[in-house]
Amino acid sequence: MKHALAVLAFLCPLLICCQSFKGGSPPYTVGDVLPATIVSGVRNSASSSLSITGGPGIVLLNFIASGCLSCYRDLPRLDSLQRQYAGRLQVLLVTSEDSARVGAFLRGRGRGLSLPIVGGDTLLRNFFPHRFLSHTVWLQGGRVVAITAPGYVDDNNLSILLEGRRLRLPVKQDREDYSGAPLLALNGAAFPEGVRPQSFHTAFTASVPGVPPVKLLRRDSAEGALRVSMVNTEPAAALLYAMGRNAAFPVSAIQLRVRDTGRWVFGFTKERREDWAVANTFCYEAVLPLKLDSAALRRRLLAGLASWLGVTVRMERRTLPGFELVSVSPPSAATSNLQSAIANPITLSNLVYRLNHTWWGTPVFTTIEGSRKTVIPYSEAACRDLPTLNRYLAAFGYTLVPRPRETECLIITEEGWEEAVEPSKTNHK
Repeated sequence: MKHALAVLAFLCPLLICCQSFKGGSPPYTVGDVLPATIVSGVRNSASSSLSITGGPGIVLLNFIASGCLSCYRDLPRLDSLQRQYAGRLQVLLVTSEDSARVGAFLRGRGRGLSLPIVGGDTLLRNFFPHRFLSHTVWLQGGRVVAITAPGYVDDNNLSILLEGRRLRLPVKQDREDYSGAPLLALNGAAFPEGVRPQSFHTAFTASVPGVPPVKLLRRDSAEGALRVSMVNTEPAAALLYAMGRNAAFPVSAIQLRVRDTGRWVFGFTKERREDWAVANTFCYEAVLPLKLDSAALRRRLLAGLASWLGVTVRMERRTLPGFELVSVSPPSAATSNLQSAIANPITLSNLVYRLNHTWWGTPVFTTIEGSRKTVIPYSEAACRDLPTLNRYLAAFGYTLVPRPRETECLIITEEGWEEAVEPSKTNHK
């Protein structure tokens, strides 16, 4: 019998020591208290086991997948916060993926991070079921104090908990009925009583809680219809989708001629992205004849969206004020090759890519030889404005210098717009 128990303990990556507790059985939610739980099989940590219920500090269970790009976006910031609050904050990455996938993640996107990770999970997901990643569970003293997206993990909220104050955050709740559902079924409350869409129609509503951004195109031969659905979509992303443009179109090539850039561009505000999305993303549905070819479909989608949003849209090649990343001194040996010792490493080419998807209206480029292999530590805080970033880059022998750049632009003009608001003049003071 002892041998059997030993084998079970070896095979199971998560071990639970159950005691008397309040909160009932899983799934658990905010306010519940977990049984004493020790997680084993932990990697990227000095210890292979970790208690998630003991001690007064904060434990964050951050559920991810190795192929989830949006999940990775938050990891360098969580890593920095764990270092900042050492001894008071423990982040544990949790995935259902097997050991091979976890190992590949640690050698790839996770290289240089100090965040421990456990793979092969089924138990913690059973404790905290969810549909969409990332999914972050906040624990303190074994009690569930919050369940959110990782964007809510910041200095302010961590300080509130550590000072013994009550944390009040919206609970992340994932809806199960969004995939392919007609907008009337998904967000019927947004339609006036008695109003029902006709066979062919377009509809536009506010965002829907508990659903990630998604775009779907479905063909229904029985009804002879195409159904295009955009759920919780940012305005510029919706217009680009309607034009058939790749989702990787750089935001640095988007020019806004609108009165309130904050409604269109997350980067112009200091809000948390999740809060901004609730107020500024939307849902759009178009049910159109099945016989439309691709070009006609794009024209109809773009015309419908432009009408709802009150804008005109066009693509145009322009020379924009931009920045070139240049070398001002030879890079040190630590940055000339891929080095696992570098915390939060990023190649120069990936840094340029990230800036082009962060700095609206201001293209960034580089002609540095070997930029795909040269690595420096990544700092999200340093990328918030040009002076801060240049001070940071100077330590590694680089700088950004003003340099015009010809690029293909998406130009969005609001009806009645009178005075241009150039993103490049407002975003990087």
